[in-house]
Amino acid sequence: MLRFVLSGLVAVVLVSVITAQVSRNVAVDIAIAEALDRSIDGARRVAEPVLFDSVIDGDPAALARVDEAIRSEMSSTSLVSVNLWTDDGTIVYSTEPRLIGEQFDLHDDQVAIFHGSEPLAEVTDPAAPENRFEADEKLLEVYVLSSTQEGTPLLYEAYYRYSGVTTMGRQISRRFAPVALGAVLVVELVQIPLAIRLARRLRSGQLRHERLIGHAMAASDAERRRIADGLHVGALQELVGSSMSLAAA
Repeated sequence: MLRFVLSGLVAVVLVSVITAQVSRNVAVDIAIAEALDRSIDGARRVAEPVLFDSVIDGDPAALARVDEAIRSEMSSTSLVSVNLWTDDGTIVYSTEPRLIGEQFDLHDDQVAIFHGSEPLAEVTDPAAPENRFEADEKLLEVYVLSSTQEGTPLLYEAYYRYSGVTTMGRQISRRFAPVALGAVLVVELVQIPLAIRLARRLRSGQLRHERLIGHAMAASDAERRRIADGLHVGALQELVGSSMSLAAA
């Protein structure tokens, strides 16, 4: 019975650990999917309506309109910053003004987005030169293809706080854990009566076995006494017979 209880506790612990790990993995997937959707929406709904080729040319008024639209979006979401890139790696707009006009080498997966690949989401590399002005915190960055009103393609890059992933992980864990642990407890509760009956049967069998051994030992002792008594009587009879023979002689 004790072994059964211990195995049940081990099962509960294992389910808790697995649930926590699965929750984290699911949280990452959901957070990335939401960040992708939010970035696509931000590029289409927020940036593109005020995005013209004049932004690429560095027109202050055009840049101000884009900046106003994007910062209004940042005030209500976990969005941290936004960059707009041309296909030669030049940042034509950024919520960090010091990056505007700088040129960096695009990675292959970033270049691929200009050619029709799916949007990209990844954890920010703090060592990347374009991230040198970012706060010292873990971020999730998303790349989505966008364009100006004239049709010039641009890479819309959005940064989100990664802490949202861990928060979502805790929320999902709180949802999943009761279900998973409840299922284990139900199984344990179903098995407890079975374990008790099995323990009783084993105990009953053990008692029967002990009684049979006791009976066998008692029978063996009785048989030994009977044999011993028989040998004793025979020896006395033989001794008496010998004495009588000697007396007659």
